[in-house]
Amino acid sequence: MVGITKKNIAELITQPEKITDQQLSSLVSLANNYPFSGLLNALLAKVYHLSNDIAYHSQLEKAAFSLCDRKVLYKYIHRPALIEKIKAVITEDTDPQNPNPVIKDDDPQLVELEKNIVSAAINLSIQKEVATNSASESLQLEKENIDLSNHLMPLTSWLSPTGNNKKQPFNQEELIENFISGKKEKQQTPFFSPIESAKLSLIDSEEFVTETLAEIHVKQGNYPKAIKIYEKLMLKFPEKNTFFASRIRFIQEKSNYK
Repeated sequence: MVGITKKNIAELITQPEKITDQQLSSLVSLANNYPFSGLLNALLAKVYHLSNDIAYHSQLEKAAFSLCDRKVLYKYIHRPALIEKIKAVITEDTDPQNPNPVIKDDDPQLVELEKNIVSAAINLSIQKEVATNSASESLQLEKENIDLSNHLMPLTSWLSPTGNNKKQPFNQEELIENFISGKKEKQQTPFFSPIESAKLSLIDSEEFVTETLAEIHVKQGNYPKAIKIYEKLMLKFPEKNTFFASRIRFIQEKSNYK
């Protein structure tokens, strides 16, 4: 049985359709040994996607959990041209004296070799993702702190009875006039939530359209959005137009949405 090497891992990232049954078995084993490796999980999801394997959706969830940016995962699976960047991460850590160490089933140092091949290269990829996101988050937090400091007032200003924040006298006539003219009080702006903002950004993204997301909208009763996603999927994957069209008809019949 031919083992997995750094070279053929890099080749499989760029040409996953060429994976053999033996290599697939080794890849599944490596992904199980390193469940938090975004690269291995993404590669396995890509292979399952190409072969229409029934395990694709469950593997896609694992890959999405182990990667920092789900858009990167989506583009890798559906846009093969972007995988050169991932390949570069693997080749950076290749040992020049032994660039293609072969892992065999009967090798007594199998576990150690797997660590040398996978741990260094894959963890380097994860560290780069984390470092990039951490730097971005730090800049965002610093900006928010600067903006917030411009609006802060000393505690003594709030407590001082002689401060400038005196309560304005109640004007009954102005209140009645505003009510008659149809004026409404300015609604309070909801507090910024990074988590909710990320969810909305992910769901409403023009690029992140999947069958799973469409079915989530169906379960939530968001039938127009579900139909819109299936219409986009028909453009992206014309070979599945019959299936997508049947789902659209089902949603329309279920919701009477046309």
